[in-house]
Amino acid sequence: MMYLIGGSPRSGKTTLAKRLSSHLRIGWVSADTLESVVREYAPRRNYRKFFPKNILREKTHGSNDEMYGRYSAKEIVGAYIRQGKSSWKAVEIFAEDCIHEDHDFVIEGHQIHPKLVARLRGEFPDDIHSAFLVKKNVQSLMNGFQKNTAKSDWVLQNTHDSETFKKIAKMLVCFGERIEREAGEYGFPVYCMDKDFLKTISSVEKKITN
Repeated sequence: MMYLIGGSPRSGKTTLAKRLSSHLRIGWVSADTLESVVREYAPRRNYRKFFPKNILREKTHGSNDEMYGRYSAKEIVGAYIRQGKSSWKAVEIFAEDCIHEDHDFVIEGHQIHPKLVARLRGEFPDDIHSAFLVKKNVQSLMNGFQKNTAKSDWVLQNTHDSETFKKIAKMLVCFGERIEREAGEYGFPVYCMDKDFLKTISSVEKKITN
């Protein structure tokens, strides 16, 4: 069984993946890791096409203040979405191999779009479980930024202007709205993680494993 967890960044995907991994005693991987492998072997001539978010990062010297000051939420979300698609083939190959070898596994990441899940379900209707997580409240997201304790944090480590936090939060809401619209096209449920986070995570975990 493959468990695919998509949705907006900072919505709880990694938390859900870790819980599933622990409770089911199976492995999990971030789609970011798969993307890093794809990026390593992608021809440089295709870099701009496949990794537009990274291009924005390079143009703004890795600074969130510069990036979110220069580009709109819609532009940044578009770059995320396009870059996410560059990893789809890697996700598909990984999932197909796990299914054929009868290995249960979890893959999580913003790169997991509803269209990708639909494609995999079309090929493996009995082997794919999925969930999409989003956050819709800007203030809830901003509060969460300050509570994060991860060693590597692209929000806190690259932001110095307090106004930028709100811009990032608005981008994440915009991202979630786009995922929710696409999920609706395929009839996939989307879970809002703004309230009672741990209770909601537990509820989603039960639903995805049934």
